[in-house]
Amino acid sequence: MVKIGMNRRLRSNQVVRPHHMIYKTGFFWARVNPPHAGHLWVIKRALLQVDRLIVVIGSAERKYEKGNPFSGNERKKMLEAYLKEEHIDTRRVKVFAIADPDMSIKKGVGYVMDSVPAFDVIFSTHELKEQKTGIKMKVEKAIEEEAKRRKIRIIRFRRTGPISSTRIREGIAHGRAWEHMTGKSVARTIRKMGGIKRIKKLHGL
Repeated sequence: MVKIGMNRRLRSNQVVRPHHMIYKTGFFWARVNPPHAGHLWVIKRALLQVDRLIVVIGSAERKYEKGNPFSGNERKKMLEAYLKEEHIDTRRVKVFAIADPDMSIKKGVGYVMDSVPAFDVIFSTHELKEQKTGIKMKVEKAIEEEAKRRKIRIIRFRRTGPISSTRIREGIAHGRAWEHMTGKSVARTIRKMGGIKRIKKLHGL
């Protein structure tokens, strides 16, 4: 287990590509609604161990909801802009926005993994206590079982900092500071697409 502090932003030149990668292709699955500095932390750390990284934006069909204000395509656009802002080689990171399939969580996890190119390691995070919902715990368990079935290792990063997509959404809704938790490109995109007004409306404000 790798312990991380997501309240610390890493400069892009701190990510040094080793001469020999441990794994060929990694897999990282998150909702990124919206993307934040913690997501970039994981991506940068993952790229230290793989040649290429697959990032799956889950629940891509969910949008205009309090907990899911942005569509999969909007989140994909934000994340790709954030990667460029942080000078991450986008040739090494492929982002997929995938809708939740209409099937059981266990079968759905397998479906999502089959929907992207082959990978040989999974990167994940231990959720903050406030983020541990029943659904998330079931998905995490299903990922563990599917990884075991496929004989693929899971590398987990422990979340220790205060940054989360939930806190960004709440900060926007209630007029609190939030831009420090994400990239300038993400904040700019949120404002440009009317995301501030959208989130406030979804919060009933």
